[in-house]
Amino acid sequence: MTRARKLGLILLCNTGGCAIPAVLRSLFSPDANWHSFWIHFGYGSVYSYCIGALCFSVMYYLGPRYYRLRPAYRIPAFLLTFTAAATVGSAVGTLIFTSIGWIAPSEFWSEFYFCLHIAIAFTLLIGMAVTAFEVLARRLEAATLELRTRQLQEERARKLASEALLNLAWAREVDAWFGGRVL
Repeated sequence: MTRARKLGLILLCNTGGCAIPAVLRSLFSPDANWHSFWIHFGYGSVYSYCIGALCFSVMYYLGPRYYRLRPAYRIPAFLLTFTAAATVGSAVGTLIFTSIGWIAPSEFWSEFYFCLHIAIAFTLLIGMAVTAFEVLARRLEAATLELRTRQLQEERARKLASEALLNLAWAREVDAWFGGRVL
């Protein structure tokens, strides 16, 4: 995967992760307006980018190692990693809001626990979707490479067969020219 594509995937997932709660709140809140949407989008952006950057960083390192595990251990390892990243990212996001004064220090733990449930749910949802996408993309790349290799081998085999037939025809022509004394 190219760097631009990977960066695009990171930005898309993080922005989607912060937009989903804002959209859901706007849809199901009776006092919804554009101002409240952008406020919740801003809050969600901080949490989403704290969690998303951590998830992508950790999974870049651990993801290939998890695929060496048996499936019975692989899936719990992914779930545990996403849950840990959501917990740490939520703590960092809440610390950011506390440090800039948007949350009172006395409300840190209540805000953290409130956001943690939402963060774990969305992190598991988006994390498993991105993991499935990455697995399918890797399988597609492997299948494409195998197909190209087979096509190249078939092309080489056809070329060798054509050359052999051409040499045989040329040898028969030469043999016919010399009256059957060559072959």
